Amino acid sequence: MLKNFIRPKPQPGQEEYVKSIRENTITICTGLAGTGKTFLALAEAVDMVEHAAKRGGIHRIVIIRPYVPSNTGEKIGFLPGSLDEKVTPYVQSIKDNLRQFGFNDQDIQQWWTKFEFTILSMCRGRSFNNCFVIVEEAQNVPLDGDAMKMILTRVGKDCKMVLAGDLDQCDINPHDSALTQALNVLEGVKGVGVVQMNDVETVQRSHIVREVLKAYQRYEKQWPRE
Repeated sequence: MLKNFIRPKPQPGQEEYVKSIRENTITICTGLAGTGKTFLALAEAVDMVEHAAKRGGIHRIVIIRPYVPSNTGEKIGFLPGSLDEKVTPYVQSIKDNLRQFGFNDQDIQQWWTKFEFTILSMCRGRSFNNCFVIVEEAQNVPLDGDAMKMILTRVGKDCKMVLAGDLDQCDINPHDSALTQALNVLEGVKGVGVVQMNDVETVQRSHIVREVLKAYQRYEKQWPRE
């Protein structure tokens, strides 16, 4: 259960984000690192699973990430083992968030059966029923192959979907990101909410993270990327 009461901060975007998740089937959220994109979505997902009878019949949580090489120099293909073993190291942040909710290791182990971790390319042909789907790093969904349209049309009965991304952290060319296209294509579509948390003051991790982001914004304004 959610042992700590989780609620959005009054900073720009967070309350709007949670409201969108509750009121819409699909929510697309862009925001800077540390603004709570995954944290708040996961809090809503856990609460919906815990209160499935009252909150939409959602029984499991699906975490999806695009399968692309990282600009940090690491590649998922270099990791040994099965798909689950390859994906799990990339979603340890989920356990970190659960601990912030007040979960201990035993709680996490019990809840882990309600989670599924997969990659974008494994979702074709699937229907997500009775689940809360979080697409992390959505800025890395490519335009090629209509991948964004594919994932958006996986929504089934009693399903919520959140696409969370930071366009400043693309591991692909930003011009090739389907997230930007989706923001434009789906604006005004009933049942789809679009929220942007690009204000540095929304960052919740640490005051130093806000200062780092401000410094980069000043630098990039003076020395824009070509």
